[in-house]
Amino acid sequence: MAVGVVLGHYTELEGMDELYDIQADPYEMKNLIGDSAARGTLKEMQGELSRLLKQTA
Repeated sequence: MAVGVVLGHYTELEGMDELYDIQADPYEMKNLIGDSAARGTLKEMQGELSRLLKQTA
């Protein structure tokens, strides 16, 4: 699912992250952050974000 997926991470707002499948939901109306079917994609995206933050710090 990672292709066409957007992860919104807000460092200042705890518990406000967002995950959207922009191919199926181009207007980002359905947040998949709590969807168990998207859990693997969420972990993958969080890992990539963590890697990029470490790389650019």
